[in-house]
Amino acid sequence: MVGMRHSEDCGREPTIRVILTLAVLMAISLSPANAQPPEEQSHQFITRQWTTNDGLPQNSVNAILQDAQGYLWIATYGGLARFDGVRFEMFESADNPGLPNDRILTVSSSNDGRLSVGTEESGIAYYSEGIFTPFDPPDGMGLKGVNEIYRGPSGTLWIGTAVDLLRLDTSGAFTRFSTADGLPDPPVYSFVEEADGTLWVGTHGGLAVLKGDVFARISDSRSKVDRVRAIVPAQDGGFWIGAGSGLFRANTDHRLETVALPTALRHQAVRCLLSDRMGALWIGFEFAGLHHIVTGEIHRVEIEKVSVSENISSLFEDAEGSIWVGTAADGLFRLTRPRFTSVGRPGSLLDIPTIPIVGDGHGGVWIGTNCNGLFHFEDGKTTQLGREAGLHDLCVWSLLRTNNGDLWIGALDGELSRLHGSEIQRLKIPDSSRKTVRALYETTNGTILVGTDSGAFRLNPETDEFTPIERTSDLGIYFITEGEDDALWLGTNHGLHMFKGLDHRVWNRANGLGSSIVRAVKLDSDGTVWIGTYGAGLYLLEQDRLFHFGTHNGLPENIVSRIIEDELGRFWMTGNRGVTMVEKSDLRAVVDGAPGLITAQLFGKADGMLENECNGGGQPAGWLSHEGMLWIPTIKGIATVDTRIESRNVLPPPVHITRVFSNGHEVDHSEKSILPPDSRNLEIHYTALSYVAPPKVRFRYRLEGVDQDWQDAGTRRVAYYPFLPPGHYRFDVIACNNDCIWNMEGDSFIFEVKPRFVQTPWFFLLLILVIAGLVGGFMRFRQTELRQRERELRSLVANRTMELEELAALVEKINSAHLPEEILQFVFDSFRPTIPYDRIGFAVITADSKDVRAVWARNDTGSMKLEKDFKAALEGSSLNHLLETNKPRIINDLVAYLEAHPTSESTKRIVEEGMRSSLTCPMRTHAQPLGFLFFSSCKLNTYRDAHIRFFSQVAAQLSVAIERSRLYSDLLDTQYRLQGANKILEGLASQDGLTGLANRRTFDAQLVEEWRRSLRSGLPLSLMMIDIDHFKLFNDTYGHLEGDNCLLRFATELQSSFQRAGDSVGRYGGEEFTVILPNTTAHDATLAADRFLKKLENLQIPHKGSPSSPWVTASIGIATERPRPGDQQNILILHADRALYRAKEAGRNRYHHDHKHDPESES
Repeated sequence: MVGMRHSEDCGREPTIRVILTLAVLMAISLSPANAQPPEEQSHQFITRQWTTNDGLPQNSVNAILQDAQGYLWIATYGGLARFDGVRFEMFESADNPGLPNDRILTVSSSNDGRLSVGTEESGIAYYSEGIFTPFDPPDGMGLKGVNEIYRGPSGTLWIGTAVDLLRLDTSGAFTRFSTADGLPDPPVYSFVEEADGTLWVGTHGGLAVLKGDVFARISDSRSKVDRVRAIVPAQDGGFWIGAGSGLFRANTDHRLETVALPTALRHQAVRCLLSDRMGALWIGFEFAGLHHIVTGEIHRVEIEKVSVSENISSLFEDAEGSIWVGTAADGLFRLTRPRFTSVGRPGSLLDIPTIPIVGDGHGGVWIGTNCNGLFHFEDGKTTQLGREAGLHDLCVWSLLRTNNGDLWIGALDGELSRLHGSEIQRLKIPDSSRKTVRALYETTNGTILVGTDSGAFRLNPETDEFTPIERTSDLGIYFITEGEDDALWLGTNHGLHMFKGLDHRVWNRANGLGSSIVRAVKLDSDGTVWIGTYGAGLYLLEQDRLFHFGTHNGLPENIVSRIIEDELGRFWMTGNRGVTMVEKSDLRAVVDGAPGLITAQLFGKADGMLENECNGGGQPAGWLSHEGMLWIPTIKGIATVDTRIESRNVLPPPVHITRVFSNGHEVDHSEKSILPPDSRNLEIHYTALSYVAPPKVRFRYRLEGVDQDWQDAGTRRVAYYPFLPPGHYRFDVIACNNDCIWNMEGDSFIFEVKPRFVQTPWFFLLLILVIAGLVGGFMRFRQTELRQRERELRSLVANRTMELEELAALVEKINSAHLPEEILQFVFDSFRPTIPYDRIGFAVITADSKDVRAVWARNDTGSMKLEKDFKAALEGSSLNHLLETNKPRIINDLVAYLEAHPTSESTKRIVEEGMRSSLTCPMRTHAQPLGFLFFSSCKLNTYRDAHIRFFSQVAAQLSVAIERSRLYSDLLDTQYRLQGANKILEGLASQDGLTGLANRRTFDAQLVEEWRRSLRSGLPLSLMMIDIDHFKLFNDTYGHLEGDNCLLRFATELQSSFQRAGDSVGRYGGEEFTVILPNTTAHDATLAADRFLKKLENLQIPHKGSPSSPWVTASIGIATERPRPGDQQNILILHADRALYRAKEAGRNRYHHDHKHDPESES
């Protein structure tokens, strides 16, 4: 038992009394404004801005609307835009004749889906099915400055303009109201109609109600009410009124009250209002930004990137509950409530990397940071503990709150601290230099398990004594947990380790894990083990079977630093890309063979986290409180989420096919389309209208008749089909929102690809008729022709047979000859019956490809003018052209050719030999030019096209023969060299370089072979694992050169001790050797081991550094098995290795047999 504890009598600093108050700790408490608790962050929103840089027509957003299809429409001074969350589609008057003006002030929709667009100077236009139509008032008078278009519950259409108010009721009656009728001074900005038809009207001059045709002014005796730009119904009755002098509340009895606002907002002009589905009132001020009233309290809503003017011009809530904010100069903003909230806003104490998090038992949490000390967070207050509080090492990697309430703190330098009541005690782990304490765990009996970079320890918290856990000293420990029957599970840098009594099992790259770094382990009550790796995803270990989950089957990333299961059976996993949430049942379904990908959600900055990247490598890197609050460490502060609140976006996104292109031209996809024949490059563009997180919208599509199943397009919004044969098709596309809620109905595009005429049944019918008419006449003609052809064929067959016989003879000669001269002589003597010639020549292309050199020639005239070694330049010659075309050439009048090419020296010489016709064929091997074969005749017009075929075949056969003769001698030399090299390589691959024994690779192969042989025969197989005792000390004492000599003498003695047929001696590695003993019982193996140890002792190799003997000794582990079907040979190595460990443990210089697995004893 080894233990160290700092105390006064062994040099420890006095115990530090820690009073956990702000004064004694000298800690810093943050106000809620700096470190906001999750409950106060309900007033924080995730914002996203769009400007002209993103495709918005203009940065002044006057109105926002969502139509029945789900599109957002944005009215600006630069035109109208339709938005799908990703792309703006602009509508400008230059491209849309029915749109009178680009300065759009308002947009509204009717029950039939038609849009009404109000412009600054040119009235109203209706939009339906892609077409704008101007609206002409029934009285023939124009409209100027259309600020508002509103259709009330009764169906009456109200239009507010710069000069008057217009009413168009369902009967078609049309009325204009002006100041002469009691209308307050225009422009008219806003109105709302009550159920009884009473209309509330807001104008530049004030507020009024219109009942029938009579206006009644409404005012506040204490405040001036003018510039009434916004009127919205209040959820509890009455109306909210936004005016130039502030916010007012109107009761149902038409009494007006001023709403008390903070001093900074008093008398600020209200430009727009919105009452959302949650009961909050949103207020857009003209020069004071955006605020909202929740449960009677007003809060400022911070929007980044809004200019100093803070002019909010429009507000809108979409179908998913997102708030859209239009500004006067800064474009469009979307506000969504974050699913995650964060502790550690910029500038706060926790604006730093965090790692371990653990609950304090009282609703707060302890947070460890990367070298910034320990923090405590509770009720929106952050308290920091550093060196002044007694924490020596500020780099906190692990935390543990034990059942007695103590807090254990693991640090970078191997220090372990305990916070007990008001005391901090420092404990030093034995030999803890450079041992980061990354993992802490309390067992059921109260023992503290400590995981470091160099192994694991058991700590008795009563005595503060550390005990190393065997076989862990080489492991870096990231995670510790305890399973059934006190099984110990360790996530390490060398895989997953399980210790249970003497049993030690490992899962790493060698047996199925894709990464050896295991950062997270989760044990289920049924014995299932979930394994989180760094770089290879998630694994399920069940009944010794591993199942892999990763990006290949639906997870968003392959880094899993923490696995936490919530009350709803969902896994929350942290990684570099954010937090992944997946239903445990979905993972199980995939294991059971369910088709498709895992449905997993990835949360990050778009969901309220300050950063995507989560931290891991310490325990616990994440904490789930009893109240269901999940705390996640990130590289910037803490992210929290309430796992008990179901805050999913349950609205399936509307799916639309937006555009279709074929052959680069747009196709009308509103109805069934007919595409022309040979249509290619079909592009189908689609979209899904979910605005909470458009980058997370995913698509699947299928083209019936082409796609066998749904194609997962991810976030891609276009499908491509390069070519479609004629036929009828249906394209379907579906989509899901950011919370994987699918719209399974989606949208469809039905079309037909027309066939060409030659692909239609009419063409084939016509073709049959034509063929039938031709067949009769053709048959009569054919009978006559066939008789003539029969005679010609007989002659042709005879000639062809002779050619084939001559080619066969040539091939036979080629196969028996090694020199090209022999073959050419044979050709000259044998081929005259088939092809006429008086001279044959052969020339090769030189190695530099610049010249052609004659190497062989023979003629019947006896006069040889073009002799061997004659050279001619290849470049620019007619022979070079032959190489390029690779076709034979006939010249049937060499004299005429020479007159046309007087510089051709080769032609001049063969003419002097008496030749008058020639046939030249280029020769190639493996597509590379080799040379030329020349046949020449003393007669004019000797050669015809019929000669070319046979001549080409002769040239091809000769090319092969000549190339083969060139390579023949090189091949022999190469063969001799390869035989010698193979012998050397064979030895190097199978033997140990120092001892000459079988190496590890050979040992593995021999063991597999002997194991199979033993399985077939039923005979026992024994294995010795032999290790030279204290060999490191031998090297330290005598040096590595003498150590090599020792290994060589030891190997020689070992080889001579096992000489039976079948015995195999090998070097396993370092100072470890193996002996495979086929057909050897445990008894015989132990006798052989005893004999070898005595022989080794007789060698008396000196070993002064050995603590157990003056001579070199060895320890031997022996295992014996009778293999059974299903067993693996590795069990023999495992048992022999375990026996070797027992031999060393018993004092070395001995052998030990693993009798526990002795097949003789079992039988």
